[in-house]
Amino acid sequence: LKQPLVACLVFIATAAASRPGLTIILGFTLAVSLAAIGLATNFYIETDGNVLWIPPDSYPVQNAEWLENESGFPERPRNFLMTLHHANDDGSNILGIDATTAIFDVMDSIRSAEAWGVDGFFCENSHNTAGAAASESSLCPITSATNFWNGNRTLFEEKVKNDQDAIEQLSNLVYPNGQPVYREAIFGLPEPKLTKDYEGDETLTSVTTYTIEILFPPIEDAATFEEELESVIVALNDEWQSAEKEYVVEFLSYSSFDRELIRGITRDFPLM
Repeated sequence: LKQPLVACLVFIATAAASRPGLTIILGFTLAVSLAAIGLATNFYIETDGNVLWIPPDSYPVQNAEWLENESGFPERPRNFLMTLHHANDDGSNILGIDATTAIFDVMDSIRSAEAWGVDGFFCENSHNTAGAAASESSLCPITSATNFWNGNRTLFEEKVKNDQDAIEQLSNLVYPNGQPVYREAIFGLPEPKLTKDYEGDETLTSVTTYTIEILFPPIEDAATFEEELESVIVALNDEWQSAEKEYVVEFLSYSSFDRELIRGITRDFPLM
């Protein structure tokens, strides 16, 4: 089987090399013909990851359809995650007033986005809720270190003058609204680790990242809004890089993967 296959490939390569003009014409004609056949048979580009990667009759698909269409459960919110870390990406300890100020800078940039307060989204009324469920007073709940000051930058700047002030507040185990603090939700690798057997000092000594999670309501315009927020974060990172600031913000939105999949497929399609 191997020898006839090699002989066939050699023949094709030799013919193509000896008649390059004819090869190009035939290739172009074949591509146009296949495109015409595809259009005539309702060909379209599929970018839904569930359709592309999951068998249509599989249990995950059946379970998802039941949850979405038959269960009667409320729709899940769309989470938007942002992580701030040192620009060197070396796991440096960033605990202190500078990184906390940077987190407020991130939230100020997010709230400056044009879509934050569009009609029907109501994110302009959002306040930090330490992960509490969305309500009429907070349709875009925010979980981040800014919760220790109720998301109020003025209050933060009044109360925090140095690293010690910041660390003292960030080490609290309860937010001002009474919600318990889950450190791993807002910090990366916080030290000390508060296990059930830990009996030492609870004051933070080190964190490698600060995390912000925003829960957006599952509405049709959310994907467009998320894309705008991603652009805002990219612009903020560029601004920080130009100013030689030592922090970077990574982000992941509910629609990030689908958007990158569409971009990749659309960009690569002409190559086919």
